[in-house]
Amino acid sequence: MVNKHFFDKDILHEKMDDIRIKIAILSYMDMEGKLLNEENEAIQNDYLYSLDEITRKRNQRNISRLYNASKIKNTLHKTFKAFNKTAAILLLVIILFSVPMFSVDAIRNKVFNFIIDMQEDYTSIRLDSNDDATSNSIIINWDDAYAPTIIPEGYELSSITNNDLLKALQYIDTNNSLIIFQQFSGGGVVNIDTENAESISKVMIHGSEGILVEKEDLITISWSYGDYIFLIDFFKSNLSHDEAQIIAESVNQIK
Repeated sequence: MVNKHFFDKDILHEKMDDIRIKIAILSYMDMEGKLLNEENEAIQNDYLYSLDEITRKRNQRNISRLYNASKIKNTLHKTFKAFNKTAAILLLVIILFSVPMFSVDAIRNKVFNFIIDMQEDYTSIRLDSNDDATSNSIIINWDDAYAPTIIPEGYELSSITNNDLLKALQYIDTNNSLIIFQQFSGGGVVNIDTENAESISKVMIHGSEGILVEKEDLITISWSYGDYIFLIDFFKSNLSHDEAQIIAESVNQIK
């Protein structure tokens, strides 16, 4: 026996309305998909995304520096918080060092945590103070400047950045290979692109544990010493890990 609902006009109209709604939704999704494809093509044709590799990496570093500058004022007064559960690896190295203070209590020690937080597509490096209660009485000499004392033959100094937040030296050779040395304040946060890196390893620089990352044509070494985080990028330098580490170990204070 045929179900009478099968020929019910109201039910059939209801089903037709549902079908129309589904067709409208599918049409809207198709339209939105086409718009997204057009936007994607426009972005790919944009000048910013068509820059050569060296210029693009330089722009990325400038954006990172601006981001770091906005964070520096607040980070020194933050207490150490629970680590992100999604971190693949968390390496915590406690480094004890002396910092001169201009107070009646003569010289005291300040403790910082050198934190390497490795996420899926980047690695964040920062120094956090463990002594927030006394941080206001500590005066750091921001005029301290460091530089590598060993630079491979053929490289010339092409750029200098010198301010309270960042000190940087850029060297370039005739093949457009780059060596970029950066010195960040203790309150800064340094992000290293470790997504799909060929290798990530620990290194010792001046007795401090750091990180060495190799990705495509870029070798990056980062470590902390005193109140600072140091970063050296070797772009298309054809240097080995050992040679890059020797240059990192040659970093000393300019006096």
